[in-house]
Amino acid sequence: EHGEAVFNRAILLLQECEDMFTQVRSFSEPEGHLRLSCSVAYGSKVLPEYIMSYQTKFPQVKFHVDLNDNIINLSETNFDMVLRITKKLNESDSHIYLGMINWIYCCSPQYLKGKPQIQIPGDLTHHRCITNPVMAYHDNWIFSGANGEVLVPVDSVITSNSSLTLLNVLLNHQGVSCLPDYLATAYIKAGTLVHILPDYHSGLSHYLYAIEKQSRYINPLTRTFIEHLKQELD
Repeated sequence: EHGEAVFNRAILLLQECEDMFTQVRSFSEPEGHLRLSCSVAYGSKVLPEYIMSYQTKFPQVKFHVDLNDNIINLSETNFDMVLRITKKLNESDSHIYLGMINWIYCCSPQYLKGKPQIQIPGDLTHHRCITNPVMAYHDNWIFSGANGEVLVPVDSVITSNSSLTLLNVLLNHQGVSCLPDYLATAYIKAGTLVHILPDYHSGLSHYLYAIEKQSRYINPLTRTFIEHLKQELD
């Protein structure tokens, strides 16, 4: 027991030293290593651009990025911050709202050839539906339109919690799915995917948050990067 107490005290002292050095760094231009975790799809498709533009302003900052979709307990890891897409959270000093994630129902033009037209949400019952569990409510897709919400029962032919997997299925012309806007928009602009039912939007919403490791001192690396993200996403 005595040895464990000494070990725990040593860990606390090391953390206090790190906090002290962080506070000292806050009085100068940010430099050092920023360790962050991010969801796989957002971290693959969006995050690199923001990191590179940040490093243009602060070239002395190096990044260690871990991509995974698991829930991260910052107190049990060495990450400085986490970027997560989730349902709405109560904002706090450590939970910082960055923006809304909109979801778009889409498919490829090739998939639509020879298929029944999709003019109202109910028409999707005649199509191959590819689903993400976070966007389904009791095996229904929810559409919100001028006359309220519409629930459409979905018999999913492929289910995956990975938006990248759903995107690849759509690009291979295998059905209709719901993708986050940060994945779908570029493909829709290029004509590779088609936005179906544009008069409706998804009845479920998600939000992007930056979550900082709690500390007695302000970490200049996380704070300047979060401010940079706010500017880029504004």
